[in-house]
Amino acid sequence: DVCERIRDFDRAAQWCARVKDIAARTRFNALLGICRAQYASVLVWRGAWKEGEAELEAAVQQLGASRPAMQSEGLLRLADLRRLQGRFDEACAILDGLKRHPQTLVRRAALALDAGDAAAAAYLAARFLRNVPSSGRAERIHALDVLHRAQLALGRRNESIPVLEELRAMAGLIATAPVQACALAADGLARAADGEYQRARRSFEDANDLYAKSGAPYEQARVRLELGKALIALGEQ
Repeated sequence: DVCERIRDFDRAAQWCARVKDIAARTRFNALLGICRAQYASVLVWRGAWKEGEAELEAAVQQLGASRPAMQSEGLLRLADLRRLQGRFDEACAILDGLKRHPQTLVRRAALALDAGDAAAAAYLAARFLRNVPSSGRAERIHALDVLHRAQLALGRRNESIPVLEELRAMAGLIATAPVQACALAADGLARAADGEYQRARRSFEDANDLYAKSGAPYEQARVRLELGKALIALGEQ
């Protein structure tokens, strides 16, 4: 769970393999259900969406039968996948059934941003962050990323500055490649918003390299789109 929160997906995959082995030997299927949901996050991160979807559907079914209270862990991740797939209505329907889960707000924020509603995304992400102490660094990363992108989309450059500073600080403390890449991508967006396209280019290039190293094709593609915009602004088409 900690590896997933700090986006150390290589180590998360290793732990999942160990848990699967323990679950098989002890026949503790409830443990396997939780592991499946987390392993699905690893698969989705690596671009294996079909395999991740199969693991999530199995986890949701298994947890529903053995540990209904834990089923939300699989459903939250399934909502994330539906958002990435562009199946926004399905993602929203899943989240509607999880209103009491503390992570629902940040998922709704990400969904709103991808659907083009930056104002709702900024409101929901900020509301989530107000309920998470600054010491909960790993829990804040996703919400900060969403809030930063939403603020820039709304033209709130000044409000985005402290958000970016916190993301940079987290990248220095947590130091996994995906978190560093997230901070660099955020920096690139801020530089581009200020018209500093050469500096934005460097940040996007570095973020791209780190996402490639992390085996994250979706995040890498998102950064490459922003890099392309910066290159066009620099006249390098």
